[in-house]
Amino acid sequence: DNIAYEVSALELYLLSQDNGQFRVAIAYEPYFYVATALVHEARTAELCGTLNRRFHQLEGMRTEIVLLEDLDTPNHVAGRKRNYIKLNFRTVNELMQAKKELASIIKTNKPRLEAAANRPVSANERPDDLMNCLEEIREYDVPYYMRAAIDLDIRVGAWVEVGLASSSKEKKTKQPDINNNNEEEQDDTQGKVAQASLSSRFTAVWRRDILVKPTPRVMAFDIECTKAALKFPNAE
Repeated sequence: DNIAYEVSALELYLLSQDNGQFRVAIAYEPYFYVATALVHEARTAELCGTLNRRFHQLEGMRTEIVLLEDLDTPNHVAGRKRNYIKLNFRTVNELMQAKKELASIIKTNKPRLEAAANRPVSANERPDDLMNCLEEIREYDVPYYMRAAIDLDIRVGAWVEVGLASSSKEKKTKQPDINNNNEEEQDDTQGKVAQASLSSRFTAVWRRDILVKPTPRVMAFDIECTKAALKFPNAE
C-alpha cells in the first residue's frame, strides 16, 4: 500500500557455505496475553473491543482470542484451557506502552477480584468498566529476540534457508549446499517457514536435513585476565 510504518524485526547474522557473511531482518509482531477473571470469561469478546478502543492510538495493535492452558489452576495437569486475549503490536515500544498501563490496572484489580471469588457472583453481572474484569497478564516479560526465535523456530548454530516471502512470485534464496546435496531434492517441507502476521520481505527455514554443522571462527577476550591470589581481577 506504499504506507511506511515502523515494525520490530529479528535481525539474523548469518554465514554462507562459502564463508561469506550477510544479515537479514524478519518482521515479527511482539505480543503478550491478558485474561479476565473466570467469572467474567464470557465477556472476553466484549473486552477485545474495549481494549481496541482504549489503545486506538496504537494503530498497529490488534487483538484475538486464543485458548491456552491455565497452569495456575489446581487441576492444570488435566489440560483445561481457558480464553486469553492476545495483544499483537507492530513494535516493542507499542507493547511496552500497553503493558505498562495494563499491568497497573491488573495490579489494582487483583485484590478485588480475588475477594469477589469467595462470594457468589452472577455471570450475567456486567461491571461498569470491562477493564475491571482483567485479572492476568502473561508473557509480557519474554525478550523480543527470544520470543521471535522460538515462534519462528530459528536456532543458533543451524543452517537456514533464507528467501523472499511467499508472496513473491520468484523465489530467490541463499542456501547452503553441504555434501553436494541435490537442490531438486530440497523443499520447504524440511523446515518451518518463518512467517509473521506483519508483511515481512524475507523468510528463514531451518534445514533439519543438513546435519553437518557450520564452523564459525569465534574470538572472545576479557581485559580482566589476571589477578593476584585472593583478589578480584584488576583491569590495570
